[in-house]
Amino acid sequence: MIDCQTSLRLAQQALRQRRPLLLFLDYDGTLVEIAPRPELARPTPELLDMLRRLTAQGDLKLMVVSGRPLRDLQELLPVPGLNFLGSHGGEAFIAGRPYPLPVATVNHKELSRWRSRLAAVLQPFRGWWLEDKPQGFALHYRQVPAEHADEFIVILGRWQEQLRLEGGFQVLSGKKVLEILPLSVSKGAAIQKILLLPGFLSFSRYI
Repeated sequence: MIDCQTSLRLAQQALRQRRPLLLFLDYDGTLVEIAPRPELARPTPELLDMLRRLTAQGDLKLMVVSGRPLRDLQELLPVPGLNFLGSHGGEAFIAGRPYPLPVATVNHKELSRWRSRLAAVLQPFRGWWLEDKPQGFALHYRQVPAEHADEFIVILGRWQEQLRLEGGFQVLSGKKVLEILPLSVSKGAAIQKILLLPGFLSFSRYI
């Protein structure tokens, strides 16, 4: 998890050198600790205070980049002046308003089919759940019992291989979480598009 004082020192150093700073921050595992369930990973009052102090500086812009939906990020971090890139680059909120990104084409029928197939093959196991998202879904499996973890991973790997062979979706791996998304969704591509906006061209970038 990011240390509040380290973030402040990084920002202050850049500002002392008169370099406008654009700081990209992940939510889970950086701003907050990884939690057993996503809804339990909530910001501390100290974190919110730090973000308010940082966004109050004129030559500093903060952008929270996350796989979480945009609406969840805004509810968790109600900080004026904070920018967001949610859903792995599928949704953006910049300079106080939604920013239009290329809309990913989602084949909802196929997505539902893959979701159902995954739920069926994992049905014998405990400790996992599926989370629906605006452009896909996530599999969380942090609580799968250790004695069943190897078998779980083998079966999950077979499902992933079938998905890869048939195409149409990508799988992003995290800390005991998989995100299933359209191939066109990309954090990197969204960030590059945002960096070309007039309000960001002169800023030094830290990710």
